[in-house]
Amino acid sequence: MIIETALEINFDCYVPNAKIEESDNPSNVWRVGSFKFSDKIKYKRRKFEFRALTDFLKIPRLSFSSQEERTLARYDFYNRWGFLTGSNDYTKASENGATFDKFQIDLCELNEQRLKGQLKEVDETKFTTPEFVNWTVHQYEASSLSLPVFNPLDLSSALYLSWFFGSKELAGMRTCKHFLEFGPKSGCQVVFAPSRKDKKYCCDACKKASHEKLNPRKRRSKK
Repeated sequence: MIIETALEINFDCYVPNAKIEESDNPSNVWRVGSFKFSDKIKYKRRKFEFRALTDFLKIPRLSFSSQEERTLARYDFYNRWGFLTGSNDYTKASENGATFDKFQIDLCELNEQRLKGQLKEVDETKFTTPEFVNWTVHQYEASSLSLPVFNPLDLSSALYLSWFFGSKELAGMRTCKHFLEFGPKSGCQVVFAPSRKDKKYCCDACKKASHEKLNPRKRRSKK
């Protein structure tokens, strides 16, 4: 049996809101290649989005780019989503370069195997899924549904959780726009493989239903 599920990942990213710079301190091996604040520690919070995962997976590998390009991409990721292991407003610096590289490279390799249907064993990679916390209620057009909520402790856990349950998105699947805006509908596929880049609805019936809801006057005039 194969089932699909909906869940909520409740996490605020701690995005640096002050200048950060790479730190190479030979006297502290745990800080080599980490990023730290140039002056005062300052963050702004940003709601975690699935786009953080796709941005993370797009960071260029060393085998396809230079160390400088990868470092700049990592710096850009930090400025948009925060440090992988940052868990509060008082985190002084990021994880070191080796920790970042291992997590990013391992997750990229797992994702490539998964999309090729070759992912079977991941024992060598010590990833853990955050524990289930509680339930929340999501309101749809004509119904409500209780969804499980996960509260990751840091960004790396949020990224892994979204990858773990986000296989359809990662495989290029798209959620029907009618479902996103109005909730469940008889005949709606909910998720579908788009035949073209601009396709937003799973079928013509959903597209028509959405247009009628958005333009009720036109619907009445035809009667």
